[in-house]
Amino acid sequence: MFLKKITKIQNVGKFHNGGVSGGEYGKYTLLYAGNGRGKTTICAVLRSMKANNPQILQERCTLGATAAPEVQLLLDSGPATFTNGAWKSGASALHVFDGAFVTTNVHAGEEVSTDHRRSIYRVIVGAKGVQLAEEVDALDAKITEITGKIASEKKALQQHLPQAITFEKFLGFAEDPEIDTKIAEQKVKITAASQAAEIAAKSPLKPSAIPSLPYDFLPVLGKTIAGVSKEAAQKVAEHLSKHKWSGDGEQWIAAGLPHVQDDKCPFCENSVKGNVLVDMYSQYFDQSYKVFKAELANLQSTALSVLSEAEGLAVADVPFGVDIQERNSPALRL
Repeated sequence: MFLKKITKIQNVGKFHNGGVSGGEYGKYTLLYAGNGRGKTTICAVLRSMKANNPQILQERCTLGATAAPEVQLLLDSGPATFTNGAWKSGASALHVFDGAFVTTNVHAGEEVSTDHRRSIYRVIVGAKGVQLAEEVDALDAKITEITGKIASEKKALQQHLPQAITFEKFLGFAEDPEIDTKIAEQKVKITAASQAAEIAAKSPLKPSAIPSLPYDFLPVLGKTIAGVSKEAAQKVAEHLSKHKWSGDGEQWIAAGLPHVQDDKCPFCENSVKGNVLVDMYSQYFDQSYKVFKAELANLQSTALSVLSEAEGLAVADVPFGVDIQERNSPALRL
């Protein structure tokens, strides 16, 4: 395949609106011009057509041009045109050997490097070989990137391993399903160890007493009114029950009995002399009754004070190492 005629090159490099005059070219045609006259531009047009790459032409758009590049070529296989930023038909079998080809594939600079040798190899194996070589290069770059990342991560992890353990040996360790629990336990121990000085500076723990019942609680509850007969107690109870006086009846009678003067009722002035019920009242509510009631009242007051809600909260608020006897009243030690 060969180029037969350049019909039109517009707005590409030096070619504002140009073409090569004359008839069709032969299989071997020489184009001659001085430096900067457009030979490289024509090679770029042919390379853009071969690779179907519009960017090659767009990069060479004529400076100051307002219209888009356009190209019309005639090949031995038929016409090829570039308009509206795209090639219509073309020739992938066309080969362009110019300075750009040499720079990319053969040699650039004053020495032949590994990259140059690889480029020469691509020329030898052809377009398919170039594609495969590029894939190899991409994979090689990916391998290099991954290898570098592995080395970096390995170095970072190695810093956390004991000196006697290599990274490879660490990878061979069996997985411990309870590792999170064990780590948490060790963190607790480390925290406790870091607070050892603070704990050592604290006062030793002392026993804290809690409120208890008065020492005479049960003995007092087991007492009865001394000197009162069962008959007198029964009569008084029956009388109070008969008059539905079980609430404050006993207290009312005990308070009114001392007001009986000259054997007369303080309420109605009738004589109570020889009244069996009044005699039993006098027997029941004697001095031992008063002493017994006072003892019960004192026991109740003491118990309510010792076992109150306030005393319970005071015990709950006592810090470790503080004896409650040092902070509260002696009433807590009954």
